[in-house]
Amino acid sequence: MHFFSVLQANTVSFHLGTESSQIDIDLETLTFENLVEVEEFANQIIFSSKALHTYWANQDTLHSFPLRKSPIKDFSEIRLVEIADFDYSACCGTHVATTGEIGLIKIRSWERKNNGVRIDFVCGWRALRDYQQKNSTIQQVSNRLSLPSTAILQGIEKQLLKTEALSKELISIKQEFYHNLATTLFLQGEIIGNYKLIVHVLTNTTPNEVNSLAKELVSNPQTIACICGTNTDETKIHLVFSASPDVPLSMNHELKNILPLLDGKGGGSPQSAQGGGSKIDQLPNALTLATSHIKEQLYLL
Repeated sequence: MHFFSVLQANTVSFHLGTESSQIDIDLETLTFENLVEVEEFANQIIFSSKALHTYWANQDTLHSFPLRKSPIKDFSEIRLVEIADFDYSACCGTHVATTGEIGLIKIRSWERKNNGVRIDFVCGWRALRDYQQKNSTIQQVSNRLSLPSTAILQGIEKQLLKTEALSKELISIKQEFYHNLATTLFLQGEIIGNYKLIVHVLTNTTPNEVNSLAKELVSNPQTIACICGTNTDETKIHLVFSASPDVPLSMNHELKNILPLLDGKGGGSPQSAQGGGSKIDQLPNALTLATSHIKEQLYLL
């Protein structure tokens, strides 16, 4: 805690954790340069192996010590800690005999905390273990990318650009696929009177893809689309029941009528409703029920 005095800020609180320690100080922000400065300064004091001494002072003798910060509370006697040629502070904590016993200080991160900042750091063997773990990770990434450690960041940025380009290409391909699928499904849809009913189940898909397919289908007039999709591990179902504006049926009612079979929830408007469930084995029965009910109503129109 004494070492962070170089930041010229007041300590708000200090916590010694089992994995790392944190200190809260009343600074509005920190920069990378600030952290490098305080870390190098702290380790310089440690490597100098300065001796620590403790003293007891009272109101009459306190003025003889060059304290960095005067005690706030009244006291009859107070314990002072001196780091030779560096710092005098009032402190009741446990201290080493020399700064060299600390071994090393490594700042791991910082974050905004209330009206100040919290610095997370490790010392001694913890600092060594932290370095070993991170060095091992860097070596593994270096091997995976077939790059020296100094070029890892550029290599990752290059891979991210490739991934972004591939993602855009995949999105374009999927859009074309679902457009063609919508065209095919519409042509194959069952004609009931003046209306067309389309029921289809997608696998290994996302709710957005189910929604998009249903939306494109009901862009056609007099069309009802009951589109369902299962996720990758086939544990959940997403359903979208939609109709073009000229269909006088309630999709919200039709969807809610089958959701109990799927242990599902959902709802929406008369024109479009969506929901989800987990009983995938009941999906065929649920769709049969929905299709039958929709047909009955369409035949009455």
